[in-house]
Amino acid sequence: YHYYAIPDADMWEYFRRNAQLHYNPLEWLRQVKCPVLAIFGASDLLFPVDSSVELFRQSLAQAGNQDVTIKVFPNSGHLITNPANGELAPGFLELITDWLKQRMHILQTGYD
Repeated sequence: YHYYAIPDADMWEYFRRNAQLHYNPLEWLRQVKCPVLAIFGASDLLFPVDSSVELFRQSLAQAGNQDVTIKVFPNSGHLITNPANGELAPGFLELITDWLKQRMHILQTGYD
């Protein structure tokens, strides 16, 4: 497999300015009623984390969504890895597993 590097913040800005994208994810988020686990890396260079978290909270609240979990991993980039060593953020896999177990009955009945 060939893995492509994720574009840096300057490249994403170029895409935003030149791609003429008309997609507004907030419109979609305002309609989401299912459980949401939103995960961010605090050192993400592609998206402004603080404002993204706030927009997620506001939009999902407008949807009336009562089951929203938002986690920001410190010292992690866009891929939720440590930029210094490329390792997954501590607790990342456990968060996903625990979140799913709380919401999926089959995992709570011994099939894990």
